Amino acid sequence: MRALAEALRFLSVIPVPGRSPKKVSRVLAVYPWAGLILGIIAAAAAWAGGWIFGAAGTAVIAVAVRVGITGGLHMDGLADLADGLGGGRDRDKRLTIMADSRLGSFGALALLLMVALQITVIAELISSQGFAANPVSSSGRFSLALFYPLISAPALSRGIIPLMMRLFPSARPGGMGDRNRASASPAAIISSILSVLFITAFFYGVSGFVLTAAVTLCIIGMAAGISRRLGGLTGDVYGALIETGDLLVLFGVLLIMRFDLSSPGLMSLIT
Repeated sequence: MRALAEALRFLSVIPVPGRSPKKVSRVLAVYPWAGLILGIIAAAAAWAGGWIFGAAGTAVIAVAVRVGITGGLHMDGLADLADGLGGGRDRDKRLTIMADSRLGSFGALALLLMVALQITVIAELISSQGFAANPVSSSGRFSLALFYPLISAPALSRGIIPLMMRLFPSARPGGMGDRNRASASPAAIISSILSVLFITAFFYGVSGFVLTAAVTLCIIGMAAGISRRLGGLTGDVYGALIETGDLLVLFGVLLIMRFDLSSPGLMSLIT
């Protein structure tokens, strides 16, 4: 529980009490479960907003809460990365720009694009599952499946970050990202990945395994390209990978729904 509390404190602005565990590797191992909790909060906000707004308004609420509970931490990383890659001609210049707290044009465009895409995909997910005036089905039961993507996306996107820490070097030795990377032990990575697979299978069955593999490969490819340009990864890059991972999971679930590729998950046994 101490590890989960620390993960929530690090990945969000939620004031969780408690002491930090002695081993940071334990914190990395529970990243998926911290993401799951953040997803549940966003899904609950979307459910509440769904009583008043349509699909688009509900999607806006979901994204706003997602950004709010993380303090914009990952979005800030995305903006810094975009500014660095867009404005720097060499590795040192890119890292210098990324360390600057000011928002540049590339960062602003990246934020606008990411928020717009997330709102669009979430709205499409809601619409594709028969969302009308409120999130209650014709039988009077709450359509919980409407909120599965909002819950599973942050679990997956955060759960694969320890793997990225292990696969790629640090571009800024001594930074926060580098300190966390040193704690990304094989045991923490395996635990995190297994948790991700359990969570995605819980909601999407076999399709969840495919979704996890596809998103992980995409993020590895993105991280590899960034690492070549920066000489490694930084804390800002991890934040950008998380936001991109969220979007990829949401888009992947949309594809599953559109092409009817879904398979029964463990959640279907409960509901």
